[in-house]
Amino acid sequence: MIATTDETIFRGIPMDFSLVSGAVASITAAKEIGKAALGLRDFNQMAAQISEMNARLLDAQESLFAHNTQLLALQQQHFETTQKLAEVEKALAEKGRYTLFEIVPGSFAYRADGGPSATHGGNPVTAEPEHYICQPCFDGPDRRKVTLRLHPTSKHIVGWWHCPVCKTDIRLPGEAPPINARR
Repeated sequence: MIATTDETIFRGIPMDFSLVSGAVASITAAKEIGKAALGLRDFNQMAAQISEMNARLLDAQESLFAHNTQLLALQQQHFETTQKLAEVEKALAEKGRYTLFEIVPGSFAYRADGGPSATHGGNPVTAEPEHYICQPCFDGPDRRKVTLRLHPTSKHIVGWWHCPVCKTDIRLPGEAPPINARR
């Protein structure tokens, strides 16, 4: 971003320093008026100079208040952006624990990367059991991590994986037995 004459980039955030320069100019003018007031002997002229000095100081104070308001808004924006970034990084780390896997041709789910996380008696132990996560739920706007439920193949039914949230079903390979064999 290119800084204009009234803006400067502070930690990647544009800040309007015309408010600060206005405050500095008002303080400098008040200082000069104060010096001039010291040289005056006539009380009426001094009162006018003091009034002018007070007006300049009020202008400087107003500029500083406006600058502080802008700074507080930028700090709030920075805080909210930092929170969003932390949420995105957490979601990416969580998604990194899973690999997209084709259960059957054309049907996908995320599978937990079940690498050994520790050892017990010299044998590797996984941190969690192998499982599948519903791909439409996990990639959706809510980024829900829903474990698919297995309905196994039985004597009369071909099994399937089922998502209890979005109701996605992934049928396992195979064919159902003939109707007359179901009796």
